[in-house]
Amino acid sequence: QLAKDKLKIDSSKLPIPIFISLNAYSRYLKRVSQNSELVKSFPNFIHQSFTENNIGFNIPEDFFARLVDSNQAILLFDGLDEIPNEDLRVQVRQDIENLSNNENLSIVVTCRTTGYKDRTILGKDFREIRMKPLTLPDVEQIITLAYERIYPDNLEYAKNRIVDLMKGIHALEEDRRRRSLDAKQFVSNPLMVKLLILVHFSE
Repeated sequence: QLAKDKLKIDSSKLPIPIFISLNAYSRYLKRVSQNSELVKSFPNFIHQSFTENNIGFNIPEDFFARLVDSNQAILLFDGLDEIPNEDLRVQVRQDIENLSNNENLSIVVTCRTTGYKDRTILGKDFREIRMKPLTLPDVEQIITLAYERIYPDNLEYAKNRIVDLMKGIHALEEDRRRRSLDAKQFVSNPLMVKLLILVHFSE
């Protein structure tokens, strides 16, 4: 209903996102290599991971296969750079590419730029999108959206919290510039903003 009201999209045609930790998949590959009775299967791991993350919904055994067949799955592979071993990282990259041969699947892979190089780089038709650092107005927009949803019935209080947190962020950035003229903006990515909101909210 939200997709229909806000985005004017037929929700019956929306893909179902499936979040997969690639670090967890690399640990699974290690277990497979150490146990000859285990059979490596990326699709099976994806199904198991999805099922474990949605315990209580009685997901049928063929759920993932049906999603793929109906072109309704979008796989969100997170943290390619979090795989500590380069050879294992390359193997995971190859498994992702093999999976992408299925035209019914949409795939998104996240990776920090420092870990995305040489043999780790995805080939085929993967499009590379780099996230630019957030500006302070971007940071304020995220904080505003967060606090207005935390306190929807008291927007005046939400505004005070937004002003207070942004005041602290400006002071932090100004202090860093005083120490070094070459200092880059510290609060420059969504994760950092999220952590600051959590700390600020819990006082």
